[in-house]
Amino acid sequence: MPPLAQAHRRVMACLAILVPFALSCGTDEEPAIEVRLTSGPVVATRVAKPGRDRPIRFAFASVLSPELSTVPYARFTTYLADRLDRRVEIVRRRTYGELNEMLREGRADAGIVCTGAYTVGREEFGLRQLAVPIMQGKTTYRAYVITRRAGAYSDLESLRGVVFAFSDPLSNTGYRYVAAKLHARGEVPEQFFARTVFTYSHDNTIRAVRDGIARAGVVDSLIWDELVRDDPGLLTELKIVERSEDFPINPVVASPRAGADLARELSELLLAMASDPVGADVLGGLGISGFTLLPEASYDAVAQSWRELGVIKSLKPAAEQRP
Repeated sequence: MPPLAQAHRRVMACLAILVPFALSCGTDEEPAIEVRLTSGPVVATRVAKPGRDRPIRFAFASVLSPELSTVPYARFTTYLADRLDRRVEIVRRRTYGELNEMLREGRADAGIVCTGAYTVGREEFGLRQLAVPIMQGKTTYRAYVITRRAGAYSDLESLRGVVFAFSDPLSNTGYRYVAAKLHARGEVPEQFFARTVFTYSHDNTIRAVRDGIARAGVVDSLIWDELVRDDPGLLTELKIVERSEDFPINPVVASPRAGADLARELSELLLAMASDPVGADVLGGLGISGFTLLPEASYDAVAQSWRELGVIKSLKPAAEQRP
């Protein structure tokens, strides 16, 4: 069975265990946990005490396809609800653009966004960093340009004229990196490649290249490394032909419409999560060893690149946008 199919099978097995258990836990005052593989909200927590009954809406757009990310995020938001004594809802959206709109309008209080979407949101409407995950001992990651091992391609330039897979138009590693490299020499993806496709998750990009839907693609190094660890056989089919410089990792963010008290409470909880054995176990399911904060200047180069690409529309200096 192909490695990504094996991963899908493992997660569906987890769902089969989790949902019946959740349905057995409810009482008249405490509705059951519900996990649904849809783009709507996933209510993953119990009702809070009186006076704190407005749910916190926590949003994400999957860097992995929905079936590979729903259960870990359900555990994560359940942990937040238990510690904050408030109901928390997961809201998943397909694209980072949709997620940013929810955060802009206050239809989500907080969420996990990619570095690309964060820098756009920070500059355009004041998205706020709450915490940054530590993954594989680092707070950085890279873009990997990948193709099939059997091909004669050796770098980005050699991929001129092929069908190329991106993950999302606001993804830093899954789009901006390649678009910026081409822009620097006066080219655009739509002309450099024969055709481009958006897969809306990094594992889908890997699948598209492996299955021949695209000749090459660009993916998040952390996702690539995780999938290769799960099944080293991927390396017999695919190869990396280019690695980017290090970028600051994807943050947890707060909507500018979320109250300052809620943002501070969430930030403090996340930063202390690894010191709690239960929290550390939940983070382990997401491949995270803890949270920290990064200087906002760490993200400025990515923001400037988006400006050069014409994606960031705001003309305000970054310092005026930051909380």
